[in-house]
Amino acid sequence: MNRKKVFIAPTTHWDREWVMTKGQFQVRLVRLMDNLLKIMDDHPDYRFLLDGQAIVLEDYLAIRPEQRERLSLLMEEGRLVAGPWYVLADQFLENGESMIRNLLVGMETVRDMRGRPMMLGYVPDSFGSIASLPLILNGFRIPFATFGRGRPKWGADLAHYEFWWEGPAGSKVLAANHGYNHGVFLSYPDIWTDIMQQASLNPDPDETMARFLEEAGSQGCKAATSNLYFSVGIDHMEPRKSLPGLMAYINENQEKYELVYGTPEDYLNVVAEDARHLSVYAGEMRGSDELPMDLVGTLSSYMPLKQKNDRCEILLQREVEPLWAMASAASGASYPKGLLRHLWKLLLANHPHDSICGCSVDQVHKDMLNRYEEIEHTGAYLIKDGLHELISAIDTTGKDHDAVAVVVVNPLGRTHSGPVRSLVRVPRKFKYDAYTLIDDQGRTVPSVIRHIKDKNKDLESVYMTAEMLSVVISKDADDERPDDQVFTVLEVDFRATDVPEMGYRTYWIKPGVQAEAAPSTVTLCENGMENDTIKVGFHPDGTFELAYKRTGRIYRNLNFFVDREEIGDLYDHGEYVVSDERDSRSCEADWRLHEQQPDRIVFKADMMWELPEASGEDGRSIQSKKMRITMFATLHANTERLELIVDLDNVCEDHMLRAVFDTGLHAPTVAAFDHFHVVERKVRNVGEAWRDEPFQEFVDVSDSKEGLCLSTKGLPAYEAVNGSSGTRLYLTLLRSSGSVGQAAGANYPAPGGQCPGVHRFEYTLIPHEGNWLQGDCLGKASDYRSSFLVEADVQHEGKWPSTGSFLSVNPTQENNLYVSCLKQAEDGSGWVVRMWNPGEDGHVQVRSYLDIRDVRLAELDESLKDSVRSIEEGFPITAKEILTLKIVEA
Repeated sequence: MNRKKVFIAPTTHWDREWVMTKGQFQVRLVRLMDNLLKIMDDHPDYRFLLDGQAIVLEDYLAIRPEQRERLSLLMEEGRLVAGPWYVLADQFLENGESMIRNLLVGMETVRDMRGRPMMLGYVPDSFGSIASLPLILNGFRIPFATFGRGRPKWGADLAHYEFWWEGPAGSKVLAANHGYNHGVFLSYPDIWTDIMQQASLNPDPDETMARFLEEAGSQGCKAATSNLYFSVGIDHMEPRKSLPGLMAYINENQEKYELVYGTPEDYLNVVAEDARHLSVYAGEMRGSDELPMDLVGTLSSYMPLKQKNDRCEILLQREVEPLWAMASAASGASYPKGLLRHLWKLLLANHPHDSICGCSVDQVHKDMLNRYEEIEHTGAYLIKDGLHELISAIDTTGKDHDAVAVVVVNPLGRTHSGPVRSLVRVPRKFKYDAYTLIDDQGRTVPSVIRHIKDKNKDLESVYMTAEMLSVVISKDADDERPDDQVFTVLEVDFRATDVPEMGYRTYWIKPGVQAEAAPSTVTLCENGMENDTIKVGFHPDGTFELAYKRTGRIYRNLNFFVDREEIGDLYDHGEYVVSDERDSRSCEADWRLHEQQPDRIVFKADMMWELPEASGEDGRSIQSKKMRITMFATLHANTERLELIVDLDNVCEDHMLRAVFDTGLHAPTVAAFDHFHVVERKVRNVGEAWRDEPFQEFVDVSDSKEGLCLSTKGLPAYEAVNGSSGTRLYLTLLRSSGSVGQAAGANYPAPGGQCPGVHRFEYTLIPHEGNWLQGDCLGKASDYRSSFLVEADVQHEGKWPSTGSFLSVNPTQENNLYVSCLKQAEDGSGWVVRMWNPGEDGHVQVRSYLDIRDVRLAELDESLKDSVRSIEEGFPITAKEILTLKIVEA
């Protein structure tokens, strides 16, 4: 009789850091790999799956570099299998471009070791999976995926482990819902007893075979074909030398199954050949009301980590990379590929699901913050160098010879207007009592420009950023020092207008008092402020109302706070049967004018809120503490958004704090952007269990006629609830808990998870007409979340004009494209620009200053898709498609 094939995948699930630090786990990893190599020497047919990630290879070889050739040979033979990922990230807490880089770096790392990356989206322990995972996997020619958490249901229309998982834009993978460790009993009969006792080291063959037959029979009931798959490994556990003998024993003593070594890719290749009429599922894997997913509290644990991560993603993706693409092309300066690769690896090393999720012991998160800070400091320095290289190629000559140039760089893929508030370094003496800013037409631009410092040019200061010069204690320049031997640090504050996409605009600063400018479009009004489209009125309870003049809609009761108990842990929120929730509208807030400039008005309010000191199993404590909250509300001229900053000192423990917005709109779903896709999620009903949902860039409430969009800087968790007055949107600011939780196998103390001390939260409200697409929510959120880059220089000639666009991608359809990257190609042979089409089918036209030899369509892995096209032809782009172009200069 034909035996059913059972693919056995010896593996380990390697959390690089979690309940131990990276260094502590590295000690265990070296022991694991050394042991593995002995097993592989003794059993030439033995194969091992290195948990779908490549970073473990680097961690091992950092300690055992002499084993590189040995590992490379095993990988070349296909016996040691790694990738496609660099790390097993939490999908919802890294953005779409980071996920692409995770695959690019992971696959390159494996290939550098002469291996073949596993061509399967291996996400066995991710806390849910994004709806666009098939789209991204297909961009790397990956046809399969295996996942653990988040399955929405078992039923007649989704009855098997295996099914077709459809993503946006026609993408599709063959998916299997096995997770990992369901075959661990073949090496570890009982993981909750002493695993070093003889009964565990040398399992009884008959008992093991009996358990295998039971498990195989159970799995067979839910398998779409006769083929089965067993993952033999669990968190950080070493491979056992007993496995080959047990497999041989089972094969020899029963005739129903044939056990063979194989990866999940091997298994799904066979399933693809045998399967008929598989079910089809489209959407994200976040569980359902029918089959809830656990561990959803990780979206809001250790919120400072999420904020730092968002800042570092923006820094690398939207600032350093596009700036250096422009600078290298303009000046011929070498693109800093090695430095960027180093920073990317640091960032990705923070993305594993137990790291970025904030559910590890405190030292792990301290180590993560150190990595983020290295990225921030190094990235800021690369921006300084990139700006200087770019500006050297720009013609900064102006009509007034006494002026100095200020170049504003827009790395975004859309023309952008917005605030410029920065220090700049002028490479000459330029100290005056007053300054005037003019544009390329000689018009005065309303501005506030202040002299900060004069510093000596010398061996050290020539390498300093403007920020460094502004704080260095020494090197003050005296009045006698020659003009060209001085750095002048200025603070510039103005609104830049229509800075071209992936381009720049030059302004000039000249000495003298500004001429009177046209009246500002942002003004004070009764109890608040207004511009041409938005009017804001502040209330004594700390809330405000926002009137959107285009539609006449008034959004009331915005931005109050609610605080409830937290008796859960870093993995999951826990609350009482009847929640003890406090409302900040019981406090008084003294809104007052804080700042008024030609381009903006800022109101400020302080509030003291008395809250329970902590929460316990029996209730919130009688003792209380006063938490100071300071709010800033900023309205810019000619901008359709209200920006908010909340500063607070978290003096309480075991609580969850959220900002609340009563939209007054009746909407059955909200739209949330996530990884090149906008997910429509159901609005929950009052009284249902709390459940944070993830988003990136924006979440939008709309009744299709008008809407209110929320965008944040590093706050990824929201909840939308239906009430009698419409949809209420909650934004989680803090979730304080002092223990990791039993989901870690043992509950560890984590006092840092209480997030004590001072915090700053930044977010914006964007009213609009129509739905999220008609209201350009993605573009407007991107404008808010991205900053201009700016630097000053003396006037000089250059090959590029004073204002221009390095590259523009213009769609023929009305909807704006979302550009996620501009970077050097991985092989160094050109430039890569990637964009996502949120709207209908259309066409993309490319324009550039470069002398372009050709533009090619590419996959996400940057392999080329078609023949050479001329730049005049343009490129079709379908709805919801990611389009990657490779541009090669002549």
